[in-house]
Amino acid sequence: MKGKQPKSVMTDGDLAMKSAVSIVFPGAHHRLCSWHLLKNATARVGRPVFLQKVHLCLMGDLEVDEFERIWIDSVAEFGLENHPRIADMCARKYSWSNAHIRGKFFARLKTTLRCEALNMQIEKLYTMGTI
Repeated sequence: MKGKQPKSVMTDGDLAMKSAVSIVFPGAHHRLCSWHLLKNATARVGRPVFLQKVHLCLMGDLEVDEFERIWIDSVAEFGLENHPRIADMCARKYSWSNAHIRGKFFARLKTTLRCEALNMQIEKLYTMGTI
């Protein structure tokens, strides 16, 4: 990249990776992978109707006030105000909520799956000597 820093980095939310991103790419916006967030919420909360609301907050084209209303109402409706994973997820909303990261460049990517597939293709071309 000829010495240029990326504007955006997407990871699965690993704390060591978060720390490394902030040190190595201090100006980049760090987005958390939506697929990993949903997977973790499903495993730790497991309430299908609540997970539908989480999915809306993750993927929906919401304004910040809409996001906040849906999130607060959903957490209260299912009695999850004191759930540590939900509280952590809310605290990190600036790294995953479309409403809160609007205007940041992520090439329309919301999960690391496409990034991983692209990396595999580039690595394949590199090992073949094509690039």
